[in-house]
Amino acid sequence: MRHREAIGEPPGGSGRRRAWRLPPAALTLVLALLAAACGSYTKADFTARADAICASSLRQLRSLAPPSFGSGEVQQRLSLDAYLERALPIVSSEASALRALRRPPGDPHQRAELDRYMQALARNLDDYRQLARAAAAGHISALVRAEHALERDDVDSLAAAYGILSCGAPGATIT
Repeated sequence: MRHREAIGEPPGGSGRRRAWRLPPAALTLVLALLAAACGSYTKADFTARADAICASSLRQLRSLAPPSFGSGEVQQRLSLDAYLERALPIVSSEASALRALRRPPGDPHQRAELDRYMQALARNLDDYRQLARAAAAGHISALVRAEHALERDDVDSLAAAYGILSCGAPGATIT
């Protein structure tokens, strides 16, 4: 009889088990442990994925032959145009992949920091596109303006400030 009571059967041995219930605090603890076991998406997860994207893009860009600047102005522009024609899809793909990452929860400061980085990322990609259009069209003044915009861009410092080190390092793809 004690065995049946211990496993939840009522006295008298009907053979049916009683459902046991957890106190609310214990239920909350169990749910929290299950959530932790399933894993939550963190800033570290986000930065690891972003770093992997940037590192991959950097490898692709480094495999391209750099533009040649040893000849005359026209040859330099043509070389830059050819390089940007191959590089821009890589940079664009990197930006798309970074924007597609699920954003982690965080405090308002971290979310604002990530928002600033994503806005700078969009501006930076626009600057690269302007540079490519200027090189393709041979518009030297537009080329100079686009280069200056890229030099002033803060996307790399914003990436590093958030903790995305591969995207914020000197020589990263989007700088």
